[in-house]
Amino acid sequence: MRIRQRAIVSTSFNVVFEALAPLIVFAATADARAAIVVASLGVAIYATGVVIWRFRQLRRAGGALNAVALVIFALGPTATLLFWANGLAFGSLAVYAAALCLQLLVAVVSFYSLVSAAQA
Repeated sequence: MRIRQRAIVSTSFNVVFEALAPLIVFAATADARAAIVVASLGVAIYATGVVIWRFRQLRRAGGALNAVALVIFALGPTATLLFWANGLAFGSLAVYAAALCLQLLVAVVSFYSLVSAAQA
């Protein structure tokens, strides 16, 4: 349960800051595509670390791989792969936004699983 609570808060904050990253890079470079590429690669590196860290946390906590955990562990790596692909190949705002949405779904799924568990 604590891991889900952390996932809700940390993922939500991460998505907010990651959504601002291209704007900051654009302000420095004045190149829209470069801003998306640099932000995608930066987020990809960071998200890779977070995915590994969260997996280790769940494993140490002895968390069960139920349907919710499987969805969360599918969304995080999928978003991370999209960031990598966007930084290395696409350079697309649409792909960046899609990856952010997938990442935000981690927080959404975690939140609703906590709410449903509290009502049971």
